[in-house]
Amino acid sequence: MAKAQKTLADALNEVMEQNIEQVEQTPLKSVNNTGVDEKSKAEGSPGRANKKHLGGYVDLATWQQWNILRIEQDGRTTQAMLEEAINDLFLKYGKSSIA
Repeated sequence: MAKAQKTLADALNEVMEQNIEQVEQTPLKSVNNTGVDEKSKAEGSPGRANKKHLGGYVDLATWQQWNILRIEQDGRTTQAMLEEAINDLFLKYGKSSIA
């Protein structure tokens, strides 16, 4: 006697059940009060150890001018240019430069 073929619905249900079992067996991640996964943060780039992100949103014209300036400066990185800009701001307000 021929074996009954599995329907598409049966196959999808089987996959869904397997996925649900995997999700149920996956331990929950530890998240701090900022919503950042502590494990991911700890495994991040070594160059980012003991550093905090500082950023903002600018309009398109500002972004384009920033990139033109960056390219004119022999393709310096945004990180290097931001450090220079922040140090200039510190000096403007009588604070010592950092980097």
